[in-house]
Amino acid sequence: MRGSCSWCLSLWLLTLAKDKPFEFLDHSIRCGDSLVGLHDLKQLKTYSLDGKGQQLLFNKVPLDKYVDEAITLRLKLEDLTANTVEDVQRQERLLIEANEKIARLRCAADLLVAAEFWGESTKDKLQRVDHAAVVSGHYVENGPTDEFEQAAAKERRGQTMFHWPLEFPEVIVKRGGFDAFVGNPPFIGGKRISTELGTAYGPAIKALITPDEKGAADLVSYFFRNAHRLMSSTGHAGFISTKTIAEGDTRRIALDRLVESGCALYRANRLLKWRGTASVYVAVVHFSNATTQHSLILDGMTVDHISTLLTTEVIAATPFVLPNNTIEAGTGTYLYGEGFVLSNDEAATALTLNKCNKDVIFPYLTSDDVNSTPGALYSRHVINFGNMSEVNAKRYTWPFDRVKSLIKPIRDELTGQIHEACFWKHWDRRDELYKAIASEDAAIAIGRHTKYFNFVRCPSTWVFSDGLAVFASGEWPFFTVLQSAIYFVWADTFKTSLGETARFSMKDCFRNFPPPIVAGQLWGAGSQSLALLGEQFHEARKNTSLASE
Repeated sequence: MRGSCSWCLSLWLLTLAKDKPFEFLDHSIRCGDSLVGLHDLKQLKTYSLDGKGQQLLFNKVPLDKYVDEAITLRLKLEDLTANTVEDVQRQERLLIEANEKIARLRCAADLLVAAEFWGESTKDKLQRVDHAAVVSGHYVENGPTDEFEQAAAKERRGQTMFHWPLEFPEVIVKRGGFDAFVGNPPFIGGKRISTELGTAYGPAIKALITPDEKGAADLVSYFFRNAHRLMSSTGHAGFISTKTIAEGDTRRIALDRLVESGCALYRANRLLKWRGTASVYVAVVHFSNATTQHSLILDGMTVDHISTLLTTEVIAATPFVLPNNTIEAGTGTYLYGEGFVLSNDEAATALTLNKCNKDVIFPYLTSDDVNSTPGALYSRHVINFGNMSEVNAKRYTWPFDRVKSLIKPIRDELTGQIHEACFWKHWDRRDELYKAIASEDAAIAIGRHTKYFNFVRCPSTWVFSDGLAVFASGEWPFFTVLQSAIYFVWADTFKTSLGETARFSMKDCFRNFPPPIVAGQLWGAGSQSLALLGEQFHEARKNTSLASE
């Protein structure tokens, strides 16, 4: 929520009456970060984000009195007509008086939220809250307000805040919430929130809005949740959203929780082309607290049901990660440096120089190989020193010199936290995954971003790129299950997406899949018929793709 003088200009142009002054709107147009702040007066009364504190601050301070007086003044302001300049000036004086009633309360709220925002640990946050309570108690009872505002500004460290029961007390406190929200909140992928908005921002909004949730939800999900808790019991909301609102953690933290709390999804458009030349698609979602029956409309069609997947199918519940899904699986290796990668000719040259280089040069499979190369054959090699010490890695002269010249300069420029400080090692090696693969004859891989769910079986000696999801099992019955129509429906239902491309996620597509038991074994490990079927399918698909070239 951001105030803007352009809003005021637009409103003025729409309501222009030449013989009357511009309507007074200062009490209705407020500016701040609508996700960062208090949503309930109880949080301030108990001086705690969860509303369960010990009322350290307001045992003696008449908080309700200050808020009630502000509400009275704001309601009086709304009831005044604005036919003359003098009327508008009278409204302005009432707003100033109302703001003075709660100015110190707003500062106290800033200090409480700042303690969560900037605290470095749970213990540190509690200590900061205790200190903020002492400071707030002093200023709220004794003033002066301007000094308190300076102290609050220092603690905010430039972060804007927005405390809904103080900015709109007549709505939140007196009326129980807003009748409607309409908006186009920003979209930022969950793992990019702290990168884009600061390292403290992501954890802070989770603590403020979804304290019991885990997962990397898109920023837009927090606007859905915040709107819901600020709506009245009959309130409605309609948001333009990223289309991933119905996928993965974003769906679970937003739409799943809304529906679980009694909200109704009554209108949605799953895939709407945004105006302009860019290939951007959005979703539009309407939801309501109202108990009255709505006509349900999905993609312009009247339907009987709208699920949190934004489909007409009735989904009993979002599947959980299953503990008996025992096959080790994960994302492949993140190299952080193309200098590790060799063309097949470069790999052959290295082996010609010293046949021992085969110890550190391996076939390298990427998502492009899986999705585009006939037979899903590797097209390059990769230098892989694994966990070798620098002394041991130097024994392989040509590969080490190449990595030193191409990778070390890149790593040397990095500042802050370093994932892998040893330049000759891959940035994220996935040691546990490769340890599990090493005990198998083969592994199974699939491109993480792919149009089709195309699984391939590969030798366990290969290195897999981070563009692949990899399973530490090469058993043919397991492959057959993954490539089956039954599993395709499951994975396609719970997949996420990146742009217009499907994204295969282990968490959303595999770890929640109930493993079948065939011949008394998980995944049908002892089934010869499943093994034969999978092997025949894999070979036929490979031959077909090679023949099409």
